[in-house]
Amino acid sequence: PLLRSEDNIALFERHGVLNRAEINSRVDIVLENYTKTIHIEALTLLEMINREVIPAITLYSNLLCETINNKASIRADSSVEYELLSRLTACSKELFSLSSSLKMAVASAERSNDILKKANEYHDNILKIMADIRKYADSAESVVPPSYWPYPTFGELLFKI
Repeated sequence: PLLRSEDNIALFERHGVLNRAEINSRVDIVLENYTKTIHIEALTLLEMINREVIPAITLYSNLLCETINNKASIRADSSVEYELLSRLTACSKELFSLSSSLKMAVASAERSNDILKKANEYHDNILKIMADIRKYADSAESVVPPSYWPYPTFGELLFKI
């Protein structure tokens, strides 16, 4: 957007690099590419969280519940399983809530016809929600065993040959 300042337009026109219409077109193209890229990433993230991550957390949480019940039947300590279940429940709840927020934010941004306003919405709001989702997904990944996790873990990506 700073390319559209009068000083910059005058500079480009003075040196015969770009005229006002060309600058405006280039800015619009860059902003449109930016918003489309983040839009695709946001929709992909929503699908990953709702169709893979939350169900994986639910499956492992179910195993923890069964373990807690089994330990209770023999009066064994299940404080570790309770703590893990508590963490996963909090992550799952936040992921579900943030997914709804992300879906609404994307829909709101897409209603805008002003490309700069849309780009700012993606930058200021949508990327923040996506980062928050990432934080909770990473937290859950550190607890859920790889056999339940739907994607390769960071360790697998970095060290598995």
